[in-house]
Amino acid sequence: MAFRRDTRITLGVHMIGVAASELIHIGMMLLHTDSTLDQILSAVFNHPTLSEIYRVAALDGINRLLRSGLQKAADGRSVERVDGALRGGYKKVRQWS
Repeated sequence: MAFRRDTRITLGVHMIGVAASELIHIGMMLLHTDSTLDQILSAVFNHPTLSEIYRVAALDGINRLLRSGLQKAADGRSVERVDGALRGGYKKVRQWS
C-alpha cells in the first residue's frame, strides 16, 4: 500500500497471488474515496479473512511513520508504537505535546 506521508491518503495498492482478484476491489474503493490510513484502521475487517491485509498494511504504514519520526496522526491526535501495533487502537490517545 502506498500513501502520502503528510496526509496519509492512500495512493496505490498492489497485490500478487491467487486471491488478488478477490481483494483488489477493496483497494480500488480506498483510492476512489481518498481514504487515509486512519480511516482504514477504524474500519472493521472480519477475522480471519484475507481482507485483513488492508488493516495490517495500514498498521505497517503507521509504524513506518513512527520510526521515521512523524508521530502525529492526520487528525491531530498522537499515536505511539507498542510492539508493532498501536496502543488502544486510537481509543486511548495521549495529547500531543
